[in-house]
Amino acid sequence: MKKGDKVRNRKNPNVTAIVHEVENKYVPGFGFGRRIKITQGMHTKWEPAGQWEVIKE
Repeated sequence: MKKGDKVRNRKNPNVTAIVHEVENKYVPGFGFGRRIKITQGMHTKWEPAGQWEVIKE
């Protein structure tokens, strides 16, 4: 997963977004987790990377 990839939500496959940033972050008590900054329409937000999968083109 890298900048510019199109991704699809694992729970709701109809939801798609575009990746802007990928960040490895340390979460106390959990370890390292990846989060991604995505854009859906006009909205930009951070989401856990595990909830999203890259759409093969």
